[in-house]
Amino acid sequence: SAHPAPRGPAAMAPKTNRCEEPEAAASPKRARTGPGPESDAKASAGWVQIDSVSIRDYGSPSAASVAAFDMDSTLIKTKSGATFAKSKDDWEMWAPEVVPKLQELAAAGHKIVVISNQGGVAKGRTKLADIQQKIDAMQKAMGVPLLAMLMTCDDVFRKPLPASWKLMSSRFNGGVAVSVERSFYCGDAAGRVPPVVKKKDFSASDLKFALNVGVPFHTPEEFFLGKAQAYQKESFPFDPRTLGKSTEAFPVPPLDRQALVLCVGPPGSGKSFAATQHLAACTRVNQDILKTKDKCLKACKEALEAGKSVVVDNQNKTKADRAPYLALAKAQKVEAVAIFHDVPKELCFHLNAYRLLDTKSSLHRAEKVPSMVIHAFYKNFDEPKTNEGFASVHRVGLEHFTVSGDADLELLRSFID
Repeated sequence: SAHPAPRGPAAMAPKTNRCEEPEAAASPKRARTGPGPESDAKASAGWVQIDSVSIRDYGSPSAASVAAFDMDSTLIKTKSGATFAKSKDDWEMWAPEVVPKLQELAAAGHKIVVISNQGGVAKGRTKLADIQQKIDAMQKAMGVPLLAMLMTCDDVFRKPLPASWKLMSSRFNGGVAVSVERSFYCGDAAGRVPPVVKKKDFSASDLKFALNVGVPFHTPEEFFLGKAQAYQKESFPFDPRTLGKSTEAFPVPPLDRQALVLCVGPPGSGKSFAATQHLAACTRVNQDILKTKDKCLKACKEALEAGKSVVVDNQNKTKADRAPYLALAKAQKVEAVAIFHDVPKELCFHLNAYRLLDTKSSLHRAEKVPSMVIHAFYKNFDEPKTNEGFASVHRVGLEHFTVSGDADLELLRSFID
């Protein structure tokens, strides 16, 4: 392609084989026409594939002001009333106001962009050609020039991550700089709950996408029907934009004498980072590496007998999980210290997703921890207390979060889920 390569997350190719369409593998570097085999070529005329994003430009202008929209439940809805379309023809305009409003935007010179997650393609639930044909028909019915972008898998291009916006502005806007102040994003996923809406929004991914990009946000009810805002723009249990910006120092326990340190916390809470960065003088014992608890206890015993301090980098979720380590510390006549990672569940889900996506970081993981494992920790854990046998318990909260030196800060501080 003659277009300049995007920087940041937009430049990151999805992991090979993880997010390809079932029909055929896309080249991670090169744009190609059509989603797969020749039988789809006719249906896909005019569409190009860049990494996991399927794109078609229906003559959209290059403009500083971008009017961007989600598709399903924003521009269109199912004709059948079902949550998901039953066929490529199962759609109608979301409301009578949609087409005149879009035509008004087009007449005023805005670039209209449709940005839609279509992860069902990579999962084999929907055919890319069917969605492309639906958008071809939708654009024809709207009668406006627009750019359509479909994110076909769960990678760095998926909303709410901002990579699709960067791809649009850097490669599909004719070199014209996009003004975030004059642009906006409209979508139905705003985290609304009854009675504001009849049915709870499935997520807040559209609102988070707008926050990641830095553009004003509207729901379709606001934008097309003129209704009042019915959601909170900043009311999230966890906001990644603040990560690592606190001045609170990590509470490293004083290790002036030999000790057995137990990390206590869910997956994705920062235990391994703490163990390797803040407790580097200790011998690290980790069950993901050693595979069994017996091997972990044996490694602890050997290190303690050699006069070394040890940090056990496991979940150590319950009193029963911790008891054998406390018994070992007592037998070896060394202090047992707990570092309790008391962080919101949302941080764990965020870091779990981040570690998968940041392929260049030392924190990268090839697979996500299953969500149920994170939920199970919060459901069943026992908070560590000194009456278990710990000499001291040190609480680590979100305010102590430390950023790895090789982390992709932009990705880390973006809403991911």
